Amino acid sequence: VVDLIGRQWVHLDGLTINGRVRMNASSNMSVTRCTVTIPAGTAEGQGRSGIVFQLRSENNYIADNVVTGIAPWQEDMLGCCDAPFMGEGIEISGPGHVVMNNRVRGFRDAISFMEEDEAYDQWSIDVINNDLVLAVDDGVEADYCFHNCRIMRNRVTNAFIGLSSQPGIGG
Repeated sequence: VVDLIGRQWVHLDGLTINGRVRMNASSNMSVTRCTVTIPAGTAEGQGRSGIVFQLRSENNYIADNVVTGIAPWQEDMLGCCDAPFMGEGIEISGPGHVVMNNRVRGFRDAISFMEEDEAYDQWSIDVINNDLVLAVDDGVEADYCFHNCRIMRNRVTNAFIGLSSQPGIGG
């Protein structure tokens, strides 16, 4: 588990991490060429997510990682509401992020923006060329994107919903 909260200018490169990478309220960080694996048996509420930038974070670069969760592809796990929380593969909030060339597998949402009251200044975000497999809710959840968010050339395989964008705020 890596917790770097409120930090700036830290670069994680080529690490193998068993557990989540949490960089809430951080800026100008990068996570590249890392392997992040959520251990089997991780209890709900104990960090089932992979790489997270919650709270208002900005200008972070998440690229060329392999992020693996514990969500099984089975009917009683599909959808957002009744199934146990299976974590988010890569979760972001704030402006200026680039999320590209990652392989994400086995989460509730493979790539997710924060929602409702937890969404802070979500604009100018790129989600490009990711390989997203086995998302029991959304392949990419771009909900509450304020404007200028580009979700392009991602491959989504076995997701309950491929792309969610509701609401898109500001065009």
